[in-house]
Amino acid sequence: MDPSQCTLVILSPANYTTSAYPYIDSLQAVFGHVMIVDYNDYIISQQKHHHNTLFFMDVDMVQDDHDDETSISSSSSSSTATMDYRLTWIKKMTQHFIHHPVIVCSSETNSTFMLDCLHAGAAEYLAKPLYLPVIQTLFLKLHHRHGLESPTSSTSTSTSSSTSTSTSTTTSSTTPTTTTSTLEIATATNTNGLQEDDYYFLPTTIQSEDMNHRFKEIVTKDIQLTKAMMDIYAPPLPFPTKYIPLSSRQADELKLKLTQWDFSPFEFNRDELVHCVYLIFEMTLSEPDLSHLTVTQDQLYDFIIDLANAYHDDNPYHNFAHAVDVLQCIYYFLCQLGVLSHQHHSGVGRRSSTQQLPQHVLQVKHAFALLLSAIGHDAGHPGVNNMFLINSRTPLAVMYNDRSVLESLHSMTLFQLIKKHGLDQWWTGDDYQCFRHIIISSILATDMALNNDYVKKFKQSAQDDNKHMDQLLLCTALIKCADVSNVTRPFRRGKEWAELLVEEFASQGDLERELGMPVLASNDRAKIILEECQIGFIRFVALDLFTSVADMLPELKFTVKQMQQNLQQWELEKVDQMEKKQRQQPLAFDNLPTSITTAGTKRRLSYCLEASTPPSLNTASRRGENPTTAFGSHHHHHYLNPSSPSTKQKSVMNQHQPQQQRPSTTSISSSSCILQ
Repeated sequence: MDPSQCTLVILSPANYTTSAYPYIDSLQAVFGHVMIVDYNDYIISQQKHHHNTLFFMDVDMVQDDHDDETSISSSSSSSTATMDYRLTWIKKMTQHFIHHPVIVCSSETNSTFMLDCLHAGAAEYLAKPLYLPVIQTLFLKLHHRHGLESPTSSTSTSTSSSTSTSTSTTTSSTTPTTTTSTLEIATATNTNGLQEDDYYFLPTTIQSEDMNHRFKEIVTKDIQLTKAMMDIYAPPLPFPTKYIPLSSRQADELKLKLTQWDFSPFEFNRDELVHCVYLIFEMTLSEPDLSHLTVTQDQLYDFIIDLANAYHDDNPYHNFAHAVDVLQCIYYFLCQLGVLSHQHHSGVGRRSSTQQLPQHVLQVKHAFALLLSAIGHDAGHPGVNNMFLINSRTPLAVMYNDRSVLESLHSMTLFQLIKKHGLDQWWTGDDYQCFRHIIISSILATDMALNNDYVKKFKQSAQDDNKHMDQLLLCTALIKCADVSNVTRPFRRGKEWAELLVEEFASQGDLERELGMPVLASNDRAKIILEECQIGFIRFVALDLFTSVADMLPELKFTVKQMQQNLQQWELEKVDQMEKKQRQQPLAFDNLPTSITTAGTKRRLSYCLEASTPPSLNTASRRGENPTTAFGSHHHHHYLNPSSPSTKQKSVMNQHQPQQQRPSTTSISSSSCILQ
C-alpha cells in the first residue's frame, strides 16, 4: 500500500470549493484521488467505499447547526464544560464512517481541544498549516486500521508507527499520533481485534444502528483507556531498538548458562538479557508440539525489546533483570519436571506412584503461555507496592478497586504487547481462552496478599496425590515460587537480590516521607536491617510456600534444601553484624541518609495524581485495617522480624504459625520488613 493507491475524501460544508483549501495541491500530489463532498449529502447517500479510503475534515470550516441537544461537551474550558458543535460533527462523521480513518485538522493549538477531537473519534489531529511530510504519512492510518497483512510485518508496523509519530510531532507537542497509532496496533490481530467484517456477525438483538454505534463507541473508548494507561506506566520508545544477532558460539554459551540453577542476570548487559529471553523462547518453540507456531526471528525479538522497554530500569529490583531471572527459573523448573525436553531430568525427589506427572497435566502450549507470563509478570511496575498505590489514592488503584492493582496492570500491559506483535494469533476458541486464562491467572497469583490462599491449595493437592491438579494450579505454583526464587538460589545470588529489594523499599519510604504519608518501618531507610528481613521472610513465608509446592512436585525439593542452607548463612551474617556493632561505637542514624530523592522517586511522584490530600500522619494503617491485612497487601516478599514483641508482629506470627519464637533479647531492631 502507498498513498497513490488511496482515496482522500474531504468532508466539506455546502458551497465550499477547492479555493477554500490552501493545502489541496499537497493532498493531490500525495494521494491517487482527492475529492471534496458536502458532508450532509454524502451521509444521506450511504455510499460504499473502498477499504483504501480515508476521510478528512477541516473543523475550522464546520458550521454551527445550533442543535444543542446533540452537541458534545468540550473540556477545553478550565472552569466549565462548553458545548462544541465541532466535536459533534467529528463524532457524527467517525460514527458514520466507522471502518475508515477520519483525519481532523484545525488552526486550534489548544492541547485540550486536540485531545477532545481524538476522544470524539478522530484518527489523527493535524495543526495547520499542513506540511507535505506530514501529509505523506497519513496513509499509514489505513495500514494500521486494516491490520497486519503478514506475520512478518509487525516489525515494519512498529517502524511505520514510529515514523508517523516523529513526523506529527513537528506540528504539535501533544503527539496525538502516538495515541492513535498504538491504539490501532493493539486491535490489529485477527483473533481479538474488532475488524470491519466482525460487525456483521453481531447478534440481531443489537443490530439496530443506534446500539451498533454505541457498542463500537464503547470499544473505541475502552481501547483509548488502555492506551492511556500504557502511556503512563509503560511508555513506548520513539524508535525501535535493533538487535545484533548472536554467533553460534555466543548462543551456545548463553544456552549453557540458562540451564544452570546458579544463573544470575547480573552477569549480562541489557542486550545479552534480551538474547537470553530470545533463546528460551526459541528452544521452547522448537518443541514438536509447537511446530505449527510460525514465529519469525524479527517478530520475537521485536516483542522482547518492546517488553523490555516496558520495564523501568531505574527500579532497583522490579526491572527487566528480575523478569529475566523469573523467566529462567520457570524454564529450569519446566525442564526439571519433564514438560520441556531441553535439559535432562536431574532425578531429584521421588514421586509417589499414584501422583500425576506434571507433563501429563501441563502441555507444551501451556508452558509457552507460562513463560510469557514470567517475562511479563512485572511489566510497567512503577517501583512502589500495592499498598502505596491504594493509600495515595492513585487512579490505577481506583480503576482496579484496590484489588491486585499492580498485577492487573502487569497482565493488561503484557497482553497488549502480545496482541501488538501477533503472539496470540495461533490460538482460537478454547485454546485461546486457555492461553489467556493461564497468563492472567499466573500473573494475578504473584500478589502476595493472596499467598496463604494459594499455599492451602498446594497443600491440599499434595495430600490428594495431585488427583485434582490442573494446569492453572500447576502454573500458579511455579510462578509464585519463581517470583521469589532468589531465596533458593546460591547464597551469593540471593544476597544481591535482597540488597536491591531493600533499596527499593527504602526508596518508597523516601517517597512516602516526601508526600507526607506515614512511613512504615519496613520502608524506613534508617531502620531496615537486611539480615532480619531475609530471616523473617524465609521462616514465615518462603519455607511454607516452597515446602508445599515441593510436596506437590518432588522434583523441586532441591529448592527447599538450598533455602535452608541460605537461612543458616543469614543467621551467621546476623551474628557477625551484631558482634561487629558491639565492638564499635553505636552507629548514629543521623549519619545515614533518610530522604534520598532519586530519578526513580521523582518518576513515581507522577503516579500520585490524586494524592493532593495525603492520609493523616497519625493513621497507622489504611481505613482501620489490622496489621495482618496490611502485611498481606504487599506485592512480592514479606520479611518479618520474628523477635519483635509488638502486636503487629504477634498478629503476623499467629497467621503463619511458626514452630518456635526467638527470644526478644536477640533482636537488634524492632522493625519488620514487608517486601513487595
